[in-house]
Amino acid sequence: MKWRYKIRCISCLRFVLVTTWVLSAGVARAQNIPEIDIENDPGYRETQEFLAKTQSIIAKSRAETNAQAKDLEALANRVGELISNIGSTNEDASNLRSELSVQTDLLNIERETTEGLRRQMLILSKNMDTQKKIKTDIEVKLQSVIASLRAENAEGKKRLSTLEAEKKKNSEIEAKLQSMIASLRAENAEGKKRLSTLEAE
Repeated sequence: MKWRYKIRCISCLRFVLVTTWVLSAGVARAQNIPEIDIENDPGYRETQEFLAKTQSIIAKSRAETNAQAKDLEALANRVGELISNIGSTNEDASNLRSELSVQTDLLNIERETTEGLRRQMLILSKNMDTQKKIKTDIEVKLQSVIASLRAENAEGKKRLSTLEAEKKKNSEIEAKLQSMIASLRAENAEGKKRLSTLEAE
């Protein structure tokens, strides 16, 4: 793009130089020849058309040059923004590195804490296993004691039932004996009464 604009500018300069030379030559000839009708002269018209085209080309070149200058200015501004962004990006990258360093430190602390907690969990797990084993052993012993006590209780109930049966039987025997004793006493009293009567007769 830059070379294209440079070539156009050089072409415009060539047109200007040629036009100047033609005008100078025309002035020199006009001094040596008699006066003529310039406006109707074909050479004059051709020169005027040539000048108009040249001015149009120059104006177009200036417009394109101005547009190119604006584009270059915009590009320069964009480059400046990019440079600023690069600077801010570097700053952001530095901040990110710092934050990453902090996060890494926190991660290391968390790992150490996790390892400590893991060791404590292992110790607690072993203690819980030990406690479970002790609890199981105690439960087994308790079940054995309970079974033994139940057996003893059943045996005691059986003995108590036997004793109650024996007591009832003894009570019945005692009642019979009391009845027999009362009967014998009554008979004895009757016998004594009869004996007294007989002795009195």
